[in-house]
Amino acid sequence: MPTQMKPLKGPAKTNSRDTNLPTRHNLGMHLPRLSFKPARSSRNRTEGQGLATGSNTGDSQLSDCPAPSTAVRARFPSENTTISAGAAIFHIASKRVVLCYHTRDKYYFLPKGRKNSGESLERTAVREAWEESGYRARLIGGAWPHKQTHADDCTDDDQDFGIIKQDGHDIVVKWSLDAVWTELIPLHPSRPQAQYILFWYIAETLPPNLQHELDTQSSDKKVYKHAKPMSHSLTIEERIAMEPEKYNPPRMEHTGVDSEEAWYTAVLVDIQKAQELLLDETSVDVVKKGWRGICERREMEDKSGMSHVLSNVQQ
Repeated sequence: MPTQMKPLKGPAKTNSRDTNLPTRHNLGMHLPRLSFKPARSSRNRTEGQGLATGSNTGDSQLSDCPAPSTAVRARFPSENTTISAGAAIFHIASKRVVLCYHTRDKYYFLPKGRKNSGESLERTAVREAWEESGYRARLIGGAWPHKQTHADDCTDDDQDFGIIKQDGHDIVVKWSLDAVWTELIPLHPSRPQAQYILFWYIAETLPPNLQHELDTQSSDKKVYKHAKPMSHSLTIEERIAMEPEKYNPPRMEHTGVDSEEAWYTAVLVDIQKAQELLLDETSVDVVKKGWRGICERREMEDKSGMSHVLSNVQQ
């Protein structure tokens, strides 16, 4: 592992009233690790479904999203293709999301990175989230639309947000764990045929008991340890109840694997504030879409009475 540089001190405050945090309005253009700039634009935006407010769904209206690109047909050999994955990590109880911060170049971003050979995209997303942010996480299924079939019951309805149905005395639950956005990004101007493909997933911070279990599996707490996705049978309400009041998920320092990642730090930021701090339009909508799907999952669980029917659920 390369010798790590000591990161500069990151932002000390993350509340929505902190005017010292750089935002898309007062931040100059800084290059991330790839050659593209995380620019925000009001063009090519389309009105989407708003998020209902209330005690179960959060406080903000998540209304607009970037317009999807026109479908393309292209081909890239393996030597010209870089496949990667990233995640928006939510701490559901406090309605916050993890943002990475580049302490040298002064911009915020969601964690992402290249997959290892033979590694699944889902595992890549949470591993890279750990390496770049220092937060342990796991994927969480939510109520977001997708085009994938449910192979186990051969249903033709491929746009289900989530499924909750009664089967005798059992409740069958299915939530989407699929990527919520996919990006095709030119890798570098000097390599016009090199393609970067990025899949965005939704994750959550770990409950305290699982966090402790993974932290104590080896003497080196900085080693990545994989956590299975949150159980479909565990409701959002039950998940929140696993944490003491005002619980703050721990973050491990210096989990990066190269000298560039040594410049990264990370903070938990209010969801509405995160949308102002992120420069990239797609990243903003990953946060919006992820939070909307979690809130709609909770609404569906409450309406179905799942919280009163399910028992002995796994974490």
